[in-house]
Amino acid sequence: MKFKFVKLKVTIDMNLGMKSFLKIKYTSASLILLTLFFFVSCSVTDTNISLDARYPRWLKDSKVTPAQTSGITFLGNTGNAEEYLIADDIGKIHRLFISSDTVFSFRTLEFLPAADSFLAGFPKKDFEEIFYDKYAGKVFLSIEGNGKNPKEFCGIYEIIFGGNDIHSNQIAELKPVNIDKSGSIYRFVRQNIGFEGAAVDEKYFYLGIETISDELITSVETEIYILDKTTSELKKTISTKEYGIRTICGLYITDGRLWGIDRNDRKIFFLDLGSDLSVKEVKKFNLDNVIPGYNKFKYVAAIESVTINDKNQMFIIDDPWTENYVPDEKVLESLDAETINNFRKFVPVIYRYNIKQ
Repeated sequence: MKFKFVKLKVTIDMNLGMKSFLKIKYTSASLILLTLFFFVSCSVTDTNISLDARYPRWLKDSKVTPAQTSGITFLGNTGNAEEYLIADDIGKIHRLFISSDTVFSFRTLEFLPAADSFLAGFPKKDFEEIFYDKYAGKVFLSIEGNGKNPKEFCGIYEIIFGGNDIHSNQIAELKPVNIDKSGSIYRFVRQNIGFEGAAVDEKYFYLGIETISDELITSVETEIYILDKTTSELKKTISTKEYGIRTICGLYITDGRLWGIDRNDRKIFFLDLGSDLSVKEVKKFNLDNVIPGYNKFKYVAAIESVTINDKNQMFIIDDPWTENYVPDEKVLESLDAETINNFRKFVPVIYRYNIKQ
């Protein structure tokens, strides 16, 4: 963006009096301030992220290891630990506590009969994104479509916890969010393709379809749908083609900035949204997919989830669902026995990035 500065010559008639002179000075000063404000507002953001030196780490404790992790959301702080919810796309939800920066502990949530019965009709309990609405104190789950009619099952579901307490380890019910499945929001939903990224703020749901291509691996673009949180009315569709975002595999919204994961391009990105939901700015960052404990070795990670805590730290998790995401034998020979075992048992890896802005 280029700026053109114009010099203004002001001639002061002394007959105007001091009052008018001060008014002219005040107006000139205001113009200068407005110009400076415009310049700062239009400048490119200096936001950056860096991989925390204590990460990545294996996502497990002594008893529990999540599997095929597709979603994570930050709930807040409980005692001296940070509290998160994690969704696995094999139909499990865990509560994760992180204490002393790097100590993990898990509690696997129980589905009570009503919730269990509801899910029994699904071809697959294909959980993808889990996200917390801090404004309403609610948690939502994105479930992908499968079976003969994927649109029937694909959707966003509110999780009702036991005793209506989000800290309960029991899930009492799953309530579908009423979204028009005959409209444009669902036109690209199909077998195993749904809203892989989802987020919510004070006014809107943000749903990112994994891809709009018939072939996920060759996807070059997708779409993000912004819905009114109260009515589920579609307010905005954002095509990612012009921003070079190929897939949406995780979303998180904070202060008008929509963060996301593009798994195909191995990028973290954000869209800076205006009050009219227009995209003011886009910035992308490379994913630093190093092996835990071996920063010199990188591997192909299927990153699928993102959340940000109250310390401006971003957590992302991979979904090691296939042998394609395990390093080859030559690399494995250079690793210790525990690391090799973690890869072969498809233990997820969690990364933490520090956001600087």
